[in-house]
Amino acid sequence: MRIKRFEINDFGKFHKLNTIDNLDNGLVLIYGKNEAGKTTLFELIKTVFYGFKPASRKKNPNVSWENDRIEFTCDVEMDNGDKLEIYRRLLSSPSGKIIKDGKVEEIKNYAIRQVSHISSEIYSKIFALKVEDLTEIQGEAWSEIQEKLLAGFGSEELVSVREVVKKINEECDALFKKRKSEHQLVRKLKTIIVDLKKERNVARDSNEKTRFFDSEITRMKKELVELEEKEINLKVIIKKAKEITPIRNIIREINRIEEEFHLKNAWLEMRDMNIEKYIEIKKNVEILRDSVVKLGKLEKIQEEKVTLFSNEDIDVYKNRVRIEAFKSEYSDLKVLRSEIRTCEEELRRLNRKKRTEWQSISEKDLNDEICRQIEKIEIHELAKQISKWTKIKRELVDKQFAYKELKKQIEEEKPQNDYLLLKMIGAAILLTGAISLILGIAEQINIITIGGIWMSILGSIFFVVIPSIMKKKASSQGGTSTLVELRLAVNEIVEEEKEKHEELVKTLHAIPVSSAVMEDYTEAFISSFKSIKSIVSEIGDKQREVNQKKDILDNLQGNLMTFLNKFEYQSAVKEEEKLLELRNRVDRIERQKISNEGISRRIEEIREELEEKKELLKKQEKVLEEAEEQLKSIGGGDVEQGVMNYENNIKIQKKIELLEEQLSQIPNSRAIIEEIDLRNGEMVNDDNLIYSDYEVEKAESDISNITEKMKLLIESKKENEMLMSRILEEKTLDEIESEIFVRGEELKEAYIKYDKLMLMKEIINIADEQFKEKNQPDVLKNASSYLKKITGNKYSHIMVEESDGEVSSIFIKNNNTNKRIEATKDKLSKGTLHQLYLALRMSLIDHLDKDNEKLPICFDELLVNWDDSRLGNNLVLLKEICKKRQVFMFTCHDWLATKIEKEFNIKRINLEKQGD
Repeated sequence: MRIKRFEINDFGKFHKLNTIDNLDNGLVLIYGKNEAGKTTLFELIKTVFYGFKPASRKKNPNVSWENDRIEFTCDVEMDNGDKLEIYRRLLSSPSGKIIKDGKVEEIKNYAIRQVSHISSEIYSKIFALKVEDLTEIQGEAWSEIQEKLLAGFGSEELVSVREVVKKINEECDALFKKRKSEHQLVRKLKTIIVDLKKERNVARDSNEKTRFFDSEITRMKKELVELEEKEINLKVIIKKAKEITPIRNIIREINRIEEEFHLKNAWLEMRDMNIEKYIEIKKNVEILRDSVVKLGKLEKIQEEKVTLFSNEDIDVYKNRVRIEAFKSEYSDLKVLRSEIRTCEEELRRLNRKKRTEWQSISEKDLNDEICRQIEKIEIHELAKQISKWTKIKRELVDKQFAYKELKKQIEEEKPQNDYLLLKMIGAAILLTGAISLILGIAEQINIITIGGIWMSILGSIFFVVIPSIMKKKASSQGGTSTLVELRLAVNEIVEEEKEKHEELVKTLHAIPVSSAVMEDYTEAFISSFKSIKSIVSEIGDKQREVNQKKDILDNLQGNLMTFLNKFEYQSAVKEEEKLLELRNRVDRIERQKISNEGISRRIEEIREELEEKKELLKKQEKVLEEAEEQLKSIGGGDVEQGVMNYENNIKIQKKIELLEEQLSQIPNSRAIIEEIDLRNGEMVNDDNLIYSDYEVEKAESDISNITEKMKLLIESKKENEMLMSRILEEKTLDEIESEIFVRGEELKEAYIKYDKLMLMKEIINIADEQFKEKNQPDVLKNASSYLKKITGNKYSHIMVEESDGEVSSIFIKNNNTNKRIEATKDKLSKGTLHQLYLALRMSLIDHLDKDNEKLPICFDELLVNWDDSRLGNNLVLLKEICKKRQVFMFTCHDWLATKIEKEFNIKRINLEKQGD
C-alpha cells in the first residue's frame, strides 16, 4: 500500500487547502521544526486508515484550530495496483467514502477493509517507531521488551500472560492452599458460622437490659440540661467582668505615654521617614558617585579589546558551510574506501566458496559459461525430477523385495487348521456374554449389562471376523497369479526408471556433472547445486555494488580537490590536513566574532548602566536634601538632634502601637470601650463598675462545682449509652439465621470459583504455547536477517531461551568471535541493543501484515543519534525496507534530511511551508 497524495482542508494546524502530492513509493522525507505538524501528519495517516477516534468534534484533538472541523482527501495505491480515493469529514457526526474506478462506497467512520488485519492500537504501537522507543529500553527490563515484541505485539494495553497467570494464582491461593488441609475461605466461613450460633444465645437476654438503660439515660439528660443552663449564666457574669478590666488598664497606659512626645505635630508630618533609610540613602549617594567614575574607566578599557578582521579571514569565514560539508564528505570517502575493500574481500570469499561447492559435483573447472547455464536451470524443477526418479527407484526395490518374499512364502506354505478352534472359543464367549446381558437387564445391574455387551462383541470377533481374515490372507498368499503380476510390475518400473534417468541427464546436459553424481543423485547434490546458483547471483550483485561505490568515490574526491585548490596553506599537505587547517581558521574567526559581540554587548551594557547610575544619583541627592530639611525642623536646626528626637518619638509610638495592638486583639473591644465611656460618666469610682471581685470569685467556685458534677454525670451517661449501644448493635435471631444461610452460599461459590480459575489458567497456558509455536520462529528468523544487515554482518542468529514456558533470555551470535552473547546492557553496547530492538520491531511488522497489504510505517527521528557507521548500515536497511513498503521519515534536523535526500535521490517535504 502506497499513499500518493494528501488534500487537507481542515486537520489540526492545517486549516487551509494544503496539497501534499508526488509522494515517493519508497521513502517519504518529512522535514519540519518542532510544532511544525509532524505528529499531526502521522495522526492524519492513521485517521485515513481507521477513521476518527474519538468520533466527537468536541473531543477529537485533531479538529482544525480555526474552523472547528476535520475534512481531507487521500489518494492510495494498493499492492495489486488498485487506486483508491479516500474522503473523510467530521462535523456534527463523522462521514467517509471510498472512490474506486468511479464507483463510490460509503464507509462512514469504519476502517477501510484493506487494513482490517491490523488494529488501530497495534498500528500506533508497532508501525510508528520513535527515537524515544530506543531510549526507553534502557530503563525497562528485557523480559518486558521480549514479551511485548515476541508475544504481546508491543501494546501497553495488553496484559502479559505471565501477569494474568500470576493474578490467577494469587486469587486461587486466597481460596485454597495445597499445604493446608482445607480451603482458606472455607475455614473462615465455618468460624463465622460457629460465632453466629453463640451470638444467637446472647441475643435473647438483650431486651430487658435495653429498657433499663433507656430510662436511666433519659433521667441523666434532663439533669444535664438544668446544670448547663446554670453554668452558662455564671460564665456570662465572669466573662463580662474579665473583658472590661484589661481594656481599662490599656487605655490608661496609652494616655500616660502620649504625654512623652517631643514636638508631636512636627514629627507627625515626617513620621513616614525612616532614619535607617536616611542613613542608607546617604551611603548610596557616596557609592553611586564612585560607580559613575569606575564605569567611565571600564567603558574605555572594553573599547580597546575589540578585534579587527583582515580580508583574508573574511573570505575564509564566508566558505565555512562548504568547509563543514566537505569535512563530512571526507568521512564518507573513508567509509566508501573501507566498504569497497570489504566488498572485494567478500567477492574473493564467495568465489572460493563457489569453487568448493562445484568440486563436490564436478571434476572440471567452473567457468563463466557454466555459471550462465546453471542460472538458467530452475532448482524446483530439477528437484522435482530427482524426487520422481528417486521415488521410482525406491518403488522398484520394494516391488523386487515383495516378489522375492511372496515366492518364498509360496514355497514354504503349510496348511492351517485352527479355524474350528477359534470358532469354538468365539461361540463360548458369545454365549457367556448373552447370558450376562440377560441377567444384567433382569436384575437392573449396569456393570453386568455392560460386561455382557463387551463379551458378546468379543465372541463375534473370534467366531466370524478372525477366521475370515485368516482365510483371505491364506488365499492371497497362495495364489501364483499374484506372483506373475508382481514380476510384470517390476519390469514396468525398470522401464520407467530408465526413462526418468534419461530426462534428468538431458536437463543437465550443459552442466559437466561427474559420473558418480549422475549415477546417484542425492539431497547433497540439490543442496550444492542450489548453493552454487545462489553464490553466482550474489557475486553478480556484489560486483555491481562495488562498481557503484567506486563511481561515487571518484565523484566525491574530484569535488573535494577542486575546492581545496582555491586556498593557500601554511604546512598542510594531505586533503584531511588542509580541511583541518581551514576548519581551525573558521573556528578561530568564529571565536573572535563571538568575543567581539560579547565585548560590544558589554560596552552597551556599561553605557546603559552609567546612564542609570547618573539618573539614580540625581534622584538620591534630591531625596537626601529633603530628608535633612525635615530633621532640622524637629532638632532646632541641628540634623543630629533631629535624628535623636525622631528616634525617641518612634520608640514612644511603637509602645502605643503595641498597646493598641493588644487592645485590638481583645474581642468586641470597641463596644466594651463605648460601654466604659458611658458608665464613667455615670459612676464615681471603680468599685461601682458592673461586678465586684467577690462576686467573680464566688461565681468561679460555683462553676467549678457544677463542672465536676456534670463531668461525673456525663461519664455515667456515656457508660450507660455505650452499654446500650453494644446491646443495640448485637444482631437479632433472624439476622443471625439469615447470615448463616448467606455464608453457606458463599462457601459453595468459593468451590465453583476455584474450579473456574484453575480451568482458565490451563486454557491460557495452552493458548500461549500455541501462539508462540506459530509466531515466534518466523519473527526470530526474519529479525536475524535484519540484524545481520543493520550491523554489517557483525551479529546474526537471534535465539530465545525459555523457562517454565516464558521467554527468559535473548541471545545473538557474534560472527567475529563465533560466540553466542546474551542481549543485556552489561554485555552489549547501547547502540547494539538499539539495533537488536529495531531488527525485532521490523520483523514483527513483516509478520503482522504477512500475505496482506503492506501498511506504511513511520520513523520519527529514528536515525538522529546513530554514529556514521551505524547510520550507514541503517540507510542500507532502510533501502531494503522501502523496496517492500512505503516509509515516512520525520525529522527536524537539516543535516539528516540533506543526507537522506542525497542517499535516496529524493526531495524533502517541508512542513513549515504548509498551513499557516
